Amino acid sequence: MKKILVVLVLFFNTYINAQSISQIDSLTIEMCKTLSESTPKKDSALIRFAYEKHLSPFFKKQAAITNDEQFAALYDRVYFRFQKNCPLFGEILSLYEENKSDWKLLPEVPSGNVSKSECRKLVKIGNFFYKEHNGDKVYVTISKKTWTEKFKDNTYSNLSFKWNDDCKFDLKFIESNNAIRKNLSVKDDAYHYGIFNIQNGIYDVWVLDKSNKSVYSFKLYPVD
Repeated sequence: MKKILVVLVLFFNTYINAQSISQIDSLTIEMCKTLSESTPKKDSALIRFAYEKHLSPFFKKQAAITNDEQFAALYDRVYFRFQKNCPLFGEILSLYEENKSDWKLLPEVPSGNVSKSECRKLVKIGNFFYKEHNGDKVYVTISKKTWTEKFKDNTYSNLSFKWNDDCKFDLKFIESNNAIRKNLSVKDDAYHYGIFNIQNGIYDVWVLDKSNKSVYSFKLYPVD
């Protein structure tokens, strides 16, 4: 899917300067409105229509950039912020990729019956992994104040970690050199999580998206 969209972008004959996150987020919010107001709701042609409608005028307002690397960097930022700001876009993309992970979209935040002491063992255990959508493992190291992720390609993400309830915690993005994570998030972006089940040492965790409207769940597996 991403390759299809890249081809679309290359049809535009103008280049772009680096844009602020606020400008890119405003752009992707408008693109999301186009998706939500159009039918059918889940079609790759609809995504192409949204890109053609919004990116062409956006790019034409920008001055020329000096190289393809800068162009690609900005395109990636738009692509990943579009996923972050528009759950519907992510849902459409997921139709074209097999889910080899435990990630699921939930109708609401699940209720749990896990005790505070059981939840707080998360930090004591400290080392876990979860699965990406494509099945790759992401290794997580948790301390009292930090959550560090290491990816298959040896890149990393650093986030701050803070409990805000017995079994709920917040992660705040600090930095990353991972191609996806550094484009999905900017410094101080906050994410809200909760533990709702523990079985055989495996933690079931929910997370709210940026809009606090879509809820996803995934599993944290302890590292032996």
